[in-house]
Amino acid sequence: MRESEPTADLDALHGLARSSYGPRGDRAIWLQIHDRILRACETDILPPGVRLPSETRLAEVFQVSRVTMRRALRKLQQEGQLRSRKGAGVYVRQRPTRWRVESDSDAAGRRTPDERLLETRTLLLETVRAEPEATRELSLPKGSKVVRLTRIRLAGGTPVYLSTKCFPASRFPEFASAYAARQSVQDVYEAHGVAQWRRAQTRVYGEFAERDVAEALELTLRTPLIAMVSVNGDAQNRPIEFNRGFWPLSSVELVFS
Repeated sequence: MRESEPTADLDALHGLARSSYGPRGDRAIWLQIHDRILRACETDILPPGVRLPSETRLAEVFQVSRVTMRRALRKLQQEGQLRSRKGAGVYVRQRPTRWRVESDSDAAGRRTPDERLLETRTLLLETVRAEPEATRELSLPKGSKVVRLTRIRLAGGTPVYLSTKCFPASRFPEFASAYAARQSVQDVYEAHGVAQWRRAQTRVYGEFAERDVAEALELTLRTPLIAMVSVNGDAQNRPIEFNRGFWPLSSVELVFS
């Protein structure tokens, strides 16, 4: 934990734990704890971004076993109310981020409504043989190669979007050098003579986070996600980009325009 990071108010947590639990037969104790922490997150008793005490300390505060406490915290993480940072602890998630999806832009604007800066980090850039789905969506011959770009976006330091993009390697032979300066796909397009492009297709559906996606987005396994698959085309409607992206379900609001 960094010294500047806010931590949860212990008095507030003791206040959540002060009331007696209802009958176990009506609702399990771990679910009653879940309900109390959820209400605290929704009413800013536990504000966005604060770090919770350790599982052991929380179990002491709520006077339950660590197993009981762990079940409550795990459910809150799967619902997207809390996020776990490896080696750092468990945090209350930031408020949902609004993403504007337009036909001629990436899936996100530069800033959120509350002016939190959206930061983009490149995780992987490589040239590989196209997998069947990318081959089909990009209308490539079997065995073609693609440039595969994996990036993550963060709002206020919290991961909110993970994407993997594939581009025909033959269409963008200088992808790496064009991308290097500003980490911009738009720069790559312009360097290869693509002056105009539009979103040709967008599909949105629900999914649960598997290990790789969960780790990148700092989520618990099986957390609900919003998944999007999209294809971009050039001015002649030839496919030039195949993208698959994931958002934590409770962390974003998508606006299509």
